[in-house]
Amino acid sequence: MPRIRRDPSREYSFIRSLFQACYDNPLFQQEEAKFNPDVEKKPRAKEYSPADVVPEIEFNEKNEATKKRKFCLIGFIICCVAAIGFLVGYLISSAQRKDTTYTNGNVPSITTHVPSFSFQSDTFNGSLLITAGPYSKYTPDFSNKDSTAFQYFSRTFLYQMNSTFAQSPYRSQYSSTIINEIRPQNGQLSGVLFTVKFTSTLNIYNWTESSLVSLLASGFRNGVMEVSPESIKITALKKNIPVISTVQPGQCFNININQCVNRTTYQQAILPNALGHTTLAEVSVSAEENQEIFENHCYGYAKDFWCSVYNPECKNGRAELPCRDYCLDVKLACENSSFPLDCNILPATNCRKNPYIPGKCLSVPTGRQYEICISLGFDKSALPNYDLEIAFPKPNMMLDLISNIQKLTQCYKHSELFGCSVFVPKCSGSEIVPYHTIPPCKSLCEEYKKNCFVFWEIFSNPWPKNLVCSSLPDVNDTTVCIGYQEAHEPPDVKDCKSNQISCDSDRCIDVSFLCDGYHDCEDHTDEANCAACSMGEYSCNPASRLCIRKSEVCNGVPDCYEEVEEAECIKLGNGSSSGVVRVYNAESDDWEEVCADDWNETLSEVTCQQVGYRGAQTTSSRVKSGKTARLDAQNVNASASTKYLQSFLRKSSTCVGGNVVYLTCGDPVCGTRPAYFPSPLRIVNGDQVKPGTWPSQVALYGGNKMRYFCGGSILNENWILTAAHCLGGKTTTGGITISVGDTRRLAYNKYRQLKTPKALYIHEDYSSDTVRNDIALIQLSSPIYFNDYARPVCLPSNISDVGLRCFAVGWGKVNVKAPDYEPVLRQVNLDIVSWQGCKHAIATSGIQSPYSLTDEMMCAGGSRGHDGCQGDSGGPLLCPEDVGSDTWTIAGVTSWGLGCAVPNVPGIYTEVYKYIDWIRNITNSELPLA
Repeated sequence: MPRIRRDPSREYSFIRSLFQACYDNPLFQQEEAKFNPDVEKKPRAKEYSPADVVPEIEFNEKNEATKKRKFCLIGFIICCVAAIGFLVGYLISSAQRKDTTYTNGNVPSITTHVPSFSFQSDTFNGSLLITAGPYSKYTPDFSNKDSTAFQYFSRTFLYQMNSTFAQSPYRSQYSSTIINEIRPQNGQLSGVLFTVKFTSTLNIYNWTESSLVSLLASGFRNGVMEVSPESIKITALKKNIPVISTVQPGQCFNININQCVNRTTYQQAILPNALGHTTLAEVSVSAEENQEIFENHCYGYAKDFWCSVYNPECKNGRAELPCRDYCLDVKLACENSSFPLDCNILPATNCRKNPYIPGKCLSVPTGRQYEICISLGFDKSALPNYDLEIAFPKPNMMLDLISNIQKLTQCYKHSELFGCSVFVPKCSGSEIVPYHTIPPCKSLCEEYKKNCFVFWEIFSNPWPKNLVCSSLPDVNDTTVCIGYQEAHEPPDVKDCKSNQISCDSDRCIDVSFLCDGYHDCEDHTDEANCAACSMGEYSCNPASRLCIRKSEVCNGVPDCYEEVEEAECIKLGNGSSSGVVRVYNAESDDWEEVCADDWNETLSEVTCQQVGYRGAQTTSSRVKSGKTARLDAQNVNASASTKYLQSFLRKSSTCVGGNVVYLTCGDPVCGTRPAYFPSPLRIVNGDQVKPGTWPSQVALYGGNKMRYFCGGSILNENWILTAAHCLGGKTTTGGITISVGDTRRLAYNKYRQLKTPKALYIHEDYSSDTVRNDIALIQLSSPIYFNDYARPVCLPSNISDVGLRCFAVGWGKVNVKAPDYEPVLRQVNLDIVSWQGCKHAIATSGIQSPYSLTDEMMCAGGSRGHDGCQGDSGGPLLCPEDVGSDTWTIAGVTSWGLGCAVPNVPGIYTEVYKYIDWIRNITNSELPLA
């Protein structure tokens, strides 16, 4: 049988068609497009010419030679297919090599997109241009680092930088920012050259610098300084640190995780680690994706643990993984946190043990925050402390916080002792447990917390998670705990100054309070040895020294100057807007119910208006429960005033019907001050006012010892208006007390009402960075009882006119160097300043402003010595309804300023008129306008 001659064209055509089919596969098209973008796209298979079609191959099974050729051809085809399959598999493997999934037992799979870094650095140089805000205009003083202008600029810029990094993924490694130079750019705009330092080296990827640029652009977006995003430049300074880009399993290498560099007791690590990672790239990517676990303070050694998980110590050529028990300790403490590891896969022996053992006694480092502790005898300490910190942080922010709160509020005189015993505990030196630490006593911890923790909340600082007062020992033994005697010491007996006298043994009052007609001491000793009226007489204090018969008090006939004896004669119930009508009987020093016999609606109106309300809503009767007074319209004294209900009453008389009057009044009358008596007393930088001058003013106190920190204003019996920065980050109502009817902060006052908050409402758009929308409301847990010393203020019906003379009121310091807030309420006359004029005054003051003046702010004052100061915050700027009127509106809420009483620089207030709708929406009431 003759051989069948092979036709090479047929074989080549088949192979060509086979490769053409491969080419036609979308996978190959994708690779060609991906790697050869300039190659012209070939026609699809449907466009092939007939010449390319594989000719039909015929087989003659009866011919042995043909069979051999058939088997050879089939074998050849199989080889070609195998070769093509190998090629396809190789290309697919190459395409997918960048997306590899690693799994490790029960550990969740981690999909890695392997980045590569070229070098490491801990220092970045940067520059940016400030385009708007109070610091945008360059001044020559910026070139002098000792100038006030530079100091203000630096403080604001560094605050913005620190805040930005504190809320970023770099927060654990960020160290500081240094301003190298401020120079004029693009005309007169301020350009800043700066350096950012990190505590450990960062791996510098191709995206690191651009990510820092984006971070700063976002951080400066809502700050005081407005920065052009396009102007931000960041350059990493290359650090000569050897970088191992690849390592073989079993090969030691330098720790490669930024969070662990210089944070462990070893420097060399090895792979595979506890998560099964075998390459440095896998380690870096996984650490980036789970970076929060390195910064979680749930356990004092959490960072040490995770460093030994990711970068286990290289010991004798093997990895020393953390022990299973160590893992379980961390997991138990961090049960509410992410935990990407199964402790059961870790070894029980021949492993890294939990380092939590009593530490070696160390010298406390020097530095501003530690000086007070060293002076109190805390010169040696051991770690971890009672917040489970395992190092002495620099700066120690917690000691700084405690010190600053104490300076501002004097909340607890043993604050520093508490702080040092928690964060820098003394070594015990015990032979039983060497170098152990002595904790604060339970009673010291509890005393500090109940007096000062409210201010931690206001400053947005949480209580240390690991510090639980109830778990601490409490014995009078300084080898067991610190502060027992201090926590149990009796109240101080005040050593009063030369211009003060002792009052109720625990307070001091000004000598000018003696014999002034107001009972400032609870035991009345300040009014006890004065030239007094006889037992049966009433003194017309504080208006005059006149004595009248007690029977002439509350009879409707004016006998004293300013009719003081006819004030506070009528009340409803215990002083609310509804209740049984009562009249005061000075002869018996008792309150008597008013009989319902012959009562009418006109008297209801008179009564409600007398106690401070617009009119009566309902009149009814109740069965009498005590002594009564009844109407005696037939015997009204001709000199009596018909505006007083008592003009129509005869006290201690029989009530024939047995029922007494019960009234419900309408809305309160706002803006009045019936107990105000002009005083000739003039005090530098403002007037020290008498009780009753501003009955809408309230004081905010914090902690059990009631430390004053802000002012506020009464809107109605249930609501107080104050500044948002006075409440800060506080989300709960505990620890705040509102004092109503007070003028003399440290004195006893029979008109004082102490209230607690039911809810706090900080404006939803308030920003502590810009102080915009600096306004807040406090809902009270019980209503205010209105009297002549407690009345609501009116909300403004329009914007206050420029030049209108108003009063700023508060207990703030008289100057920035004053050691404490004022004991007596002060007022200062201020004129409303135009917004543009105010903006110009701030810009030309020579003092760099920490904030920008915005549309919802208003300005007042500017005269030498006339301004609010620290402690006036939250208090009102009170303006008359009309020129010459004695009805007062709250035009502004004291917000911020440049120092105190800087000549020609106004103070800044939140403009209340622009928040009327917000106030009414929150209070759900139609509060009265002037």
